[in-house]
Amino acid sequence: MVTYRSPREWEIMREAGRVVARTLEKVREAAEPGVPLAELDAVAARCIKEAGPGRRSCTTTPTGRRRPTRRRSASR
Repeated sequence: MVTYRSPREWEIMREAGRVVARTLEKVREAAEPGVPLAELDAVAARCIKEAGPGRRSCTTTPTGRRRPTRRRSASR
């Protein structure tokens, strides 16, 4: 099955790629022998947060619709 993307969806994916590229660059700059992974995680988290509130979370599709989530039954 072939999935067609709208120009808007492509732009959303491009912007996500830019955020990831900037994040990896910042982490690479901070990575040195002896730097704890927790510090590198914090650098990545800060960079992603700085990307701004308009970014989509991983719980939305490129069109902005919510992804289906699993629902637990009431008997659990």
